[in-house]
Parts: sequence; C-alpha cells; structure tokens
Amino acid sequence: MELLPAQSVPFDGLSRLLDEIDRFDCLNLPWRETFDSKRAFVMMHQGLPIACAWIWGERGLDVRVHPQYRKQGIATLLLSHLSQLAPLPVWVQHWNVHFDLANRAALEMAERINVRFEKVLRHLCWEGSEEDVPHAFQVARLQSVQQTVRVQNFLKKNKISFVLSGLEASRLEAQIAVLEGSEVGCLVAERLPEAFELRCLFIQPEHRCFGIGRSLVCHLMERAAQQHCGICLRLSEDYEKLVDEEEGDEGNEDEDLPFEMNDWFSHLGFWTYRTTILGVYRLPLRQKFTPDSNSFQKRAING
Repeated sequence: MELLPAQSVPFDGLSRLLDEIDRFDCLNLPWRETFDSKRAFVMMHQGLPIACAWIWGERGLDVRVHPQYRKQGIATLLLSHLSQLAPLPVWVQHWNVHFDLANRAALEMAERINVRFEKVLRHLCWEGSEEDVPHAFQVARLQSVQQTVRVQNFLKKNKISFVLSGLEASRLEAQIAVLEGSEVGCLVAERLPEAFELRCLFIQPEHRCFGIGRSLVCHLMERAAQQHCGICLRLSEDYEKLVDEEEGDEGNEDEDLPFEMNDWFSHLGFWTYRTTILGVYRLPLRQKFTPDSNSFQKRAING
C-alpha cells in the first residue's frame, strides 16, 4: 500500500475508481461536485488507486474507499493525512463532513471517528413551466435590486448574518418586498448553469403569514420557468431536534408545532430529493501508517 498526492496519480485511473464508487454508493454526492486534486491523497495498491480523500471549499472533507477495501482503517488514515494540507495547525482545525441520512454505513463510520453531528440539511428543488407556478397575492410591491448593498443593509438592519460579498453580482437575482413604503422582506438567489439556487429568504416577523414570502418565491419560480431551469435550496435544522422527534416526547403533545419551512415549500410544489447530515470532525495528530497483512497499524508522530 502506498499513499500519494492525487496530482501524482494518472487522472484516468482515479476517475474510474471514483465513478465505480459512485455507482456502488448511489447515496453519495457525485465526486465531481467537490473534488480538488490539489488538496487530495490517493491510496494505491499494486499500482491501482483504491481510495481517495480530499479537502473541498473552506472546511469540507470527502473520503471515498473502494468497497473491497473497507473496514480496514483506510478512510481514517486518509482523513488524518489531510492534516498535511491544512492551512492552519491541525489542532485548531474543525472540518465539515456530509453524510446522506439513508447511508447507514457512512453514519456508523462517522460515529467511529467521533464526528459530531450538528445539522440536518434537506435538499429541495422545483422544476416546472409558468403554468405550474402557484397563484400569489400581491400583498407587497416587489422591486428588483441591482445594487446588492441595499439587500445587505436590509439584512444587517434585521440582524441577519447572510453575506453577499462572495457572490458574483452578475449571477444574482435579488428582490426586495416593500409594504406601505417600508422594506419588509427580501429574496436572494444565485443563477447556476442549470438552476437558480435560493440562498436567502427573509420576511420581518411582524409581516409574516400575509403572503409576502409566497410572492417572492413565486416570482422566482416564474423567472426560472421563463429561463427553462429549476430552483434548488437547502433547509437546515439542528440534528438534536431530529433525534428528539424520532425518540418522541409525550410531554409536548399540547404545544403548538413549530412552523415547518419544508412543508411550506412542499405546498408550493418543491420536493425533497435528498437529506444529508452535516457533522464536525477534528483531524487527529498527523499519523504514520504501516501496512499489515490484514489492516493498518497507526502510530502518532510529532508534526
């Protein structure tokens, strides 16, 4: 067994491995969506790649192991060796890892390496024609915003931490809802190659339940239908809340249920195409591996 930087491995062989793993693990996010060869390690066996792990985005980790070589500690070792690529000292690094809620094997591995689950992400989408856009009452006047600073100021005024600075203005679709001369809500979406990604939807609490949010979303649905594309978004909730709901709490039967955004979007025609769990993983100290006949022996070394 040999551990190598991904850039030193022929890409054709590596892509075939990752494609094969994707076919076997249909619950994984497609590897091409996150793969970065400049920040990746590959485990080789007899001249062929059998596993790969990489850093993506600012704090994302991904690891893929061929089914034939699982449960031997390879994934854990690959994750630990990513510390060599970390821009900061590993002992202060916290990394994000995503798991499909239905992928029980991946969740079991996450528990073994002490991943702390924090958020449940529901991935929703909508695709349709203009005839499929629900009716919306024009309670507020919607204004298209070219200067994103106006949207940012509105969100800052309402103590919403969403930041627009990292988004390209040419790809933004921003709307402000105005009621009786006052700004009461906004929507921000980013135009991707095949869809709008709904990044932010906020209505001031005192103006909710009057159809303002529905008007903003339906306007975006019209725009998407006219451009022959869809809309995607992610909703998040605390993992602990999901666990509490699964275990049940008889003491809350008489309490009002919280407003469910998932149900709200479902009524507009959106559907959930996957549910993932976001976890936090702290990379261990850099480790040295020694191949054994059946498994890997790990030994911590000073970094």
